Amino acid sequence: SDPDYVPPHEHNFVNGECECGESDPDYVPPHEHNFVNGECECGESDSDYVPPHEHNFVNGKCECGESDPNYVPPNDSEFVVMVWIPETGKKYHSTSDCSNMINPSYVTLEEAIELGFEPCKRCH
Repeated sequence: SDPDYVPPHEHNFVNGECECGESDPDYVPPHEHNFVNGECECGESDSDYVPPHEHNFVNGKCECGESDPNYVPPNDSEFVVMVWIPETGKKYHSTSDCSNMINPSYVTLEEAIELGFEPCKRCH
């Protein structure tokens, strides 16, 4: 009888090898994942990977987690944007000393816009 003969059997792979010497073609040895474009060579996907994309901001956030640097939250009882407006002129300001204003008034952004004020190009 042949000493290398292995009778037909169902493979029982342990660490990628069967006792008969056959290797598991799907076996991936333990390793530290090296993700490239969200995929490791072993086929594992990086759950935190965000493919390159154009941001689609909704309420100041993109689905990837990036914040919109130009987002201004809507006014509500918890958050009110305040600005300075001059007695003369039509620009609102983030600081009371911008544009050498004399006796400016501190009002909500909503009020300033309703009064026809526009943002100052220096401080907004």
